[in-house]
Amino acid sequence: MLVVPYAVLLACWAAGSVGMAVCVLRGPTAFPRWMCAATPLVLVPVGALITKALPGAAGTALRGAALSVGNLLFFSLTTAALWRRR
Repeated sequence: MLVVPYAVLLACWAAGSVGMAVCVLRGPTAFPRWMCAATPLVLVPVGALITKALPGAAGTALRGAALSVGNLLFFSLTTAALWRRR
C-alpha cells in the first residue's frame, strides 16, 4: 500500500539531490564546490553506515534513525559551509 508514495518520495528525493549537485557545480550558489558531493543522496547511506558501526545500546537505539542521521549530517555540513562563507 505504501509502495507508491514511497516510490514518489524516493524519486523526488533523488531528483532534488542531483539537482542540488548540478546547481552547486555550475557555481551560482553560495555553497562551495565541494558541497556537490555532500548531498542527501550521499549522506543518508553514510548515516546508515555510522548507525551500524556504533557499538552496544547506542547502535541499537540509532539503527532505525539512519535517514535522520544522514539528514543531520547534511544540514550540519550546509550550515558549516554557509557560516564559513561570511
